[in-house]
Amino acid sequence: MKNDSDNGSPSDDSGGNPEIHCSEAEWRQILERGKSESARFLKLYRTIPLKGDEDRLDKCAVAMGWHLASADGEEDITAAQFDFDAPIPPPPPSPAVYSLHNTPEAIAVFALFKNISDLLFKLFPLVSTQSRLATTICAKTIKALDCAERDMLLAIDAMDALEYGLATILMKQAVAAINAHFSSFSATLSKISPTCRAEKTVGTATNSVKKIAAEIRASAFDLRELCLRVIRDADSESGRREDDAEE
Repeated sequence: MKNDSDNGSPSDDSGGNPEIHCSEAEWRQILERGKSESARFLKLYRTIPLKGDEDRLDKCAVAMGWHLASADGEEDITAAQFDFDAPIPPPPPSPAVYSLHNTPEAIAVFALFKNISDLLFKLFPLVSTQSRLATTICAKTIKALDCAERDMLLAIDAMDALEYGLATILMKQAVAAINAHFSSFSATLSKISPTCRAEKTVGTATNSVKKIAAEIRASAFDLRELCLRVIRDADSESGRREDDAEE
């Protein structure tokens, strides 16, 4: 995922990058833009209808106005490949200086982790708070998410710094953190009984738990897919660098 316009610092005639100093107020605006874009991505992720075999990540990225290349890198993925019910509004202007919070990948990461966090807050009141298993899965989930989000953001920053090996390692760590926890998420959750006193509401609560758990898994799989895409990009760029060095 890339913005149509470069959000790095503009280059001068000598090929270098002039220093651009932003005030605290200017940086606040830049960071607020990142928060706003993350909220916009999350709204799209939660509400945009998928038709046929459309990919949610790709459709949201196109709706955000981001440049999106296919997996083989031979052609771009465009809005024409998706069925939208309404016109796509143009994205806001990119900031003049680099900010991790405004990179498309980081915006998507913030949104997906926020989605999982919100779902967890819906989930835990439905399970027995007296259960040691419930307490354990809560702690492990939060820890896994913290580690994965940290490594994914550091990997995105490493990609922008052209440190492709570091980006690959960090994304693999994030994938491992997600896999280690969410591979057994459903099995563990199925052993937790919803907290319901009235017998007739148990079935409803159980269905709610299953629905929320499925949504959490879907977001976790999308996070893992995002990791794998960055790893592919890092491998491709690293291979191109080696080819250039041999010439």
